[in-house]
Amino acid sequence: MCIRDRYPDVNHGTIKGVPINEVIKDEKYLREEFIYKVQKRGGEVLSHRKISSIMSAAQAIKDHVKSWVGGTKEGEFVSMGVYSEGWYNIPKDIFFSFPVLCRKGTYEVVEGLSLDEFSQAKLLASAEELLAEKQEALGLDLSLIH
Repeated sequence: MCIRDRYPDVNHGTIKGVPINEVIKDEKYLREEFIYKVQKRGGEVLSHRKISSIMSAAQAIKDHVKSWVGGTKEGEFVSMGVYSEGWYNIPKDIFFSFPVLCRKGTYEVVEGLSLDEFSQAKLLASAEELLAEKQEALGLDLSLIH
């Protein structure tokens, strides 16, 4: 997915068990600077640590597999990129990050979470970008690859 359209939904996340928007009460910051920081976090790691953000990606993969295989904690869900069946008005047939419950290597999308207008618009912008990338990829002349 295009990094400029990555959207962290703070409405359902927590910091040490407390909703993000209760810990950080600055809505302007959460809707602007915070989103920008999340979108640029790989570059931030590189500029501060002078090393690649690959370890951050590796940690994310480890956490993802741990949740998927080991299951999510009771009452908690994680975000996971799965093949869309149209949940949350996201078009079908693209991979998209959804809230999921995991149990023994399976997942179930958590349906019915409320999304404010701002979040829905951001998620739809991400989906539109993915659809454009999918269309571009499907239009490639693969006969050029030997």
